[in-house]
Amino acid sequence: MVEGNIHGAFVYPDGSAEAVKQRLFGEFDPSTNGLERIDDRRIQLADDERIQFHVEAPEYEPDAPEGATITPPLSCLVVNRYEGGVAYARGEGRDEYVDLFVTVYEHLPERPAAGYLMGGDQSSGIRNGTAGYRHPVTAESLGSDEFNDAAWVMVFTPPMVEQYGRDRLLGLSVRRVEELGDGSIAVVAPGDPTQYTEWRDLAAQLDVPAAADRPY
Repeated sequence: MVEGNIHGAFVYPDGSAEAVKQRLFGEFDPSTNGLERIDDRRIQLADDERIQFHVEAPEYEPDAPEGATITPPLSCLVVNRYEGGVAYARGEGRDEYVDLFVTVYEHLPERPAAGYLMGGDQSSGIRNGTAGYRHPVTAESLGSDEFNDAAWVMVFTPPMVEQYGRDRLLGLSVRRVEELGDGSIAVVAPGDPTQYTEWRDLAAQLDVPAAADRPY
């Protein structure tokens, strides 16, 4: 059975995610935006505390194997929520969590190299080392401003938009595409993240490296 936990990351391969976390929590002024409340371990909707992310900045060994962690062994600001919490969201495709993820991105004190959010199917596959499940980003893929694999929610930062092409991203056959204020583009695959999302189809559209050697 799929574990419907959602996991995501904002990736800082050349920086310190822990420093970004401390600045995010320390400098955010709730009076400037009523959407979320922030403390040192979570970010939540102001009008519904059940819609929230747990936030951490884990430290990985530089030589950690790819499948050893649910997020890549890079400097990452990690957000996650267990299935019971995700189920509180009633919007189509659990849109409340998409909105919160995008809002966190827009409030980050430093722009990451990439951002993504995985649904239950993908996060479980990576955790369990299942064939065909790969991290959405790697150090190698980020060196080319590209994703290694697709995910339920993907934030293409401006360098990635330039690499993939703005018109191509805006024209993807997905449930939702949103151009953000800094020129980034957020892409959301169809499906329910507590069950399955169509991230594989999105990977094929993007022609990411992991799609080429997927066994199914």
